[in-house]
Amino acid sequence: MVEISAISQICLVHHLRRAARAASQKLDRALAPLGLQASQFTVLCALAAADTVTAGDLARQLAMERSTLNRNLGPLTQAGWVSATGGRGRRGLTLTLTPQGRELLGDATDSWRAVQREIADKIGPSEAGRLLSVLELACTA
Repeated sequence: MVEISAISQICLVHHLRRAARAASQKLDRALAPLGLQASQFTVLCALAAADTVTAGDLARQLAMERSTLNRNLGPLTQAGWVSATGGRGRRGLTLTLTPQGRELLGDATDSWRAVQREIADKIGPSEAGRLLSVLELACTA
């Protein structure tokens, strides 16, 4: 039986969440001059790839709670970076990245690349590739 005090040392969820928080904080700092957060950058990237998607489908695709997605969408739609149409309330809402959103995403990608490179340099390119594969597996576990 595992000692309670040892759980945080061996817990996969603990370490995944800790690494995600550290990486998100690093990306948040890099994106701050653009008025973006890491979670919003993720939403913009998903919208750019999907072209048009419902809020529900986007939340499922990002493995994000609808309430979390809604909190991220608020500033993005208010800034004119995302267009939200249709549906009653949030139900059936269709989301599209606006031309201004695409322009912002282009600028934000430079900041993302710098953070991506910093992390990959820290752990090494082969480990970075392995990490991506392992994280993809973890998403389907």
